[in-house]
Amino acid sequence: MSEEIQKTKGSENCGDPGRSPFPLLCFRCRADIDAPDQFFEYGSFAPVPHSEHALVTVKCLACEYVHELALWLVDRKVIKEMGEEAEKLDGARPADTLALVERYRATVDGFRGAAERQLAESEETPSIDMEVLDLAFQPGRYIAVTMEALAACRGLRQAVAERPGLEPPVRIALGRYLCVLSFDKIINRPHPWALHLSVSNRVAPVHLPSLDERWLLSLFFSEGEVPFLETHPRVTRPLIHYWLPAYEPELNAC
Repeated sequence: MSEEIQKTKGSENCGDPGRSPFPLLCFRCRADIDAPDQFFEYGSFAPVPHSEHALVTVKCLACEYVHELALWLVDRKVIKEMGEEAEKLDGARPADTLALVERYRATVDGFRGAAERQLAESEETPSIDMEVLDLAFQPGRYIAVTMEALAACRGLRQAVAERPGLEPPVRIALGRYLCVLSFDKIINRPHPWALHLSVSNRVAPVHLPSLDERWLLSLFFSEGEVPFLETHPRVTRPLIHYWLPAYEPELNAC
């Protein structure tokens, strides 16, 4: 999308049409996408397979930095509409969009490979640190974070899927949240395997707002998997647990 935008144009689906569909502070110069004197430019847009996310590039015209973001849209209809809107504008060429998707895939592979190397070479829990992630969750607006956040979660899931029942788990810090992922074998259950995600809020222990929860789950699980997640509400301190049951030690693509 190539239109230069002041208070990036919104849509009817995300509230106020006079502001950006999502909050963003430029990663380099900290320009605010909602400020009346700051200009940003949309670029490529591509839905991410097996997820509720889309990749989007946004250029800060103050410092020329191009952000590659993972945009959580929740609604498939919204993803379709935004994709159709992108096709009407001439800023993003098909080659640019394809290159963005390839960079995302390479980033997933990179995080997966790094986790697998740590698992093979050390007994310590493989960890990825994204504590500085700016989690600006605002009512009526979409959530956009650096593309690496989604790629890291998907890469860790792929690494765990290759080591069913083995320790240690993998861990990633996403802003104020710490997520631990493993692929467990559970005795005496109809589904003897489960992808196990534990989430803790390091700022406010045991506090997990509904929107934050839905976003975190979307990073690790596909849209079709979320309804099948099992939770144990009595086991919440200090972690909140989610299990995706499986008959076999195999996971769907993500």
